[in-house]
Amino acid sequence: MGNFFIAVGGTGQMVAVAYWKLQQLIPWCKPAEMYYMDRDPITNLTAIIPSIKDIDPLPEGITSDTDFCDYFYDPANPELTSNILNCLFTGEEQRTPIHTGMYGRPPVGASMIKARFLATAADSGRADQDSFADLVNTLNDGNRHIVCICGSAKGGTGAGGVPSTAQYIDQKLQVGGNRANVRIYVFYFLKHFTLTLPGGEGNGPSIINDQIRRNAESGMCYLKDEIAKGVDGTLLLGLDSAPQRNYQEVGVQSEQCEFLHLLAAVQLQRVFLGEEFPGNLCGYAIPEGGLPLNNLTVRLPNNNQVGLGNLLKLNEAVAELLLLFKKLIDPLPGFSFVSALPRNFEKILSRLERDLSRNKEDICNDIATSLESTVEKLTALYNWFVMDDGLLPRAKSNNFLNFNKSDIKITSGKYERLKGHPMDFIRKWCDKMGDVRIIQKDDYAKELCNKLKDAVYKCLDEELFGKTFL
Repeated sequence: MGNFFIAVGGTGQMVAVAYWKLQQLIPWCKPAEMYYMDRDPITNLTAIIPSIKDIDPLPEGITSDTDFCDYFYDPANPELTSNILNCLFTGEEQRTPIHTGMYGRPPVGASMIKARFLATAADSGRADQDSFADLVNTLNDGNRHIVCICGSAKGGTGAGGVPSTAQYIDQKLQVGGNRANVRIYVFYFLKHFTLTLPGGEGNGPSIINDQIRRNAESGMCYLKDEIAKGVDGTLLLGLDSAPQRNYQEVGVQSEQCEFLHLLAAVQLQRVFLGEEFPGNLCGYAIPEGGLPLNNLTVRLPNNNQVGLGNLLKLNEAVAELLLLFKKLIDPLPGFSFVSALPRNFEKILSRLERDLSRNKEDICNDIATSLESTVEKLTALYNWFVMDDGLLPRAKSNNFLNFNKSDIKITSGKYERLKGHPMDFIRKWCDKMGDVRIIQKDDYAKELCNKLKDAVYKCLDEELFGKTFL
């Protein structure tokens, strides 16, 4: 069984980032295979999510000189082509420079993405090299899969791409006889922010926001009448009172994850673990005063559920304890660095010294460096959520979440005992390591660090976020 997530347009990519960050908080959880469909990816998307794959929303042959009308122009029938385009699209839509994006124009996005799917199906040569064709073939292999498609109704790529992608996958599975094996879910964003252009309010922002509103309203009507029939569930996300967001030009779109993106990510996690939507078409209601942070519960691979605040606490505890262990193995001037550690750790070092032909000092330095790198990643992840300008404080300021600092600070007595007396834990960990061999000798420090990190998680909560820590 495979889990697949297709992020369409800018909003889809924001949800992809939020989902990826959420996955990093959960140990021993394999994320879904992820794809993004947009000619205007957010800055550093592939650096944030190294494994994400690109689905080009356009057919081959689009150049920097290609406008929307150019692609459909038929030189053999210029007048007929012009008349058809004029009937279906405005002049502004026809002049869209599609090589960089769909510019908030759903008819353009839907037409180009549909043309891209048709071109891929007709071109067997490209299909062999195409990530989307590979995905559709995988979904049609007769096994059970879950595919989630996420985007917004307010822009161009998402508004056009989400319905087109869902319908295309549904049709391909129907033809292949495998539709019953695959669950298709749509995460569809209605209006959830208001744009502000540099220089303040004026005709520009009002026109843009009116366009966003119209797109969302028409997308909702289309969704209810058409797309919901071909999928197993649709989750609608939107806000009556939408927070402000600064306008960003095409090509410089940065990550701006907000509360609704996180909410969608939490539900994605639930769906991929087998939870179904309560209905074919459903939505969320945010309680007055905001949702308590630990009421935003994350489902875990063992079907336990944990509040997001407690999940953040656990990751902060793991980071601090790994840093403490790093300090213990750092050489101290005038002292033997192994004398301060359990005898079994000396045995581990001796075995590594023999297997790797390295001295103990260098081995300890490598392990300390790997631990420091791991701590930096865990700390950056924690800060992404909780720093003053992080996602959670922004959600609190907009009254979407309700929490106090104590909700994301460590209060566990077990953690305090472990931090105050770490040697007992280190001895037990060394005993459990026993004769375990390092498999990847070129990356032994990272492997050893990961084993220690897993041990800290299990020590803080032996039942994986069961009753001990929470």
